[in-house]
Amino acid sequence: MIVDLAVVFFLFLVCTLTKRRWIAEIAVILFFAPVKFFDDGLVFAFIWAACLALLCRAGLLALVAFEAARWIEWLPLTYHPSHWYFPQAMVGVVFCVVLALYGFYVSLGDKLALGGRGVLSFSDE
Repeated sequence: MIVDLAVVFFLFLVCTLTKRRWIAEIAVILFFAPVKFFDDGLVFAFIWAACLALLCRAGLLALVAFEAARWIEWLPLTYHPSHWYFPQAMVGVVFCVVLALYGFYVSLGDKLALGGRGVLSFSDE
């Protein structure tokens, strides 16, 4: 996460120096993509450049989404209850589902879910 925030800071720094956002985005992508190329190869450099382009367009929300995807990728996922790491997998899955439901609830504000129809209405009516 620190490296990703450093990339966002570098983008901000280049953007303030050049006064053009598109030049800053291209500069950040051209600066960081070769680093990824020498570490992991050409395919991952293109994927990382695409992720950086999305980060430049969507901002910190995309950064949080990438971090969540990276965290989910490292989870030992299994749905077979006899595996020894099944409890850890379920904790991770339940945590992601709870975060998604919390985000849904918070995004509603004072509105009723689905217009007040169905089982997802959170009001007292």
